[in-house]
Amino acid sequence: MVKKLHLTLLFFTLTICCFAQDTKPAITPDNFPITNNLLTQHKDAYHEGDHVWFTNTELKQTLVFELGTDYHRFKTYLFYNNIIPEALLNDDWFSSAHNTSNKVEVFETYIKNANPVNNNYFTSLQGIELGQTKKQILKLYPYNPDEVNTTKDIEKYTWNFTGDSMADMEPKIKNDKPLAKDSFGYHFTAYFKNDILVGLILVNDIP
Repeated sequence: MVKKLHLTLLFFTLTICCFAQDTKPAITPDNFPITNNLLTQHKDAYHEGDHVWFTNTELKQTLVFELGTDYHRFKTYLFYNNIIPEALLNDDWFSSAHNTSNKVEVFETYIKNANPVNNNYFTSLQGIELGQTKKQILKLYPYNPDEVNTTKDIEKYTWNFTGDSMADMEPKIKNDKPLAKDSFGYHFTAYFKNDILVGLILVNDIP
């Protein structure tokens, strides 16, 4: 009887261990509290694609959404009006839509015509906002970044998370990162100047 009990406990322990090894924790992709209703109300002032621009003069920040179908927020950009991330200027949708060499000037026009909204919309659901320190961001994303580089005085960190919807297709994922919950892939890029967050890009892959 005792031997049988020991075998049962051993089997139970091994089952739990195997389950823990095969299960990765999940991270919820970040987002901003702009509602679908607000996205519907405000259409682009330019015909470069499904993008919606919001700005706040008090914060001097701009929030841009690149939308897929059914309000899927494919890309989200947040930046100070006077510190535009180079990756945003070089993004495909922008560079292919304009044949101008002075992209910053064009961007300033976009910002000027953006929809003014309350500053509450500029804090993400995970509590991220511009002006936070690199230490605060690394506390929220304590994983090895997939890319770190510096251009002039701007430092760029990028984290790529495999979506849990893709986990079965990529069973040999071996890294320290959790899976992105209800996602086909989640990517977070943070831009720092003097260790202060000055811009970010969120990407939620489209299936």
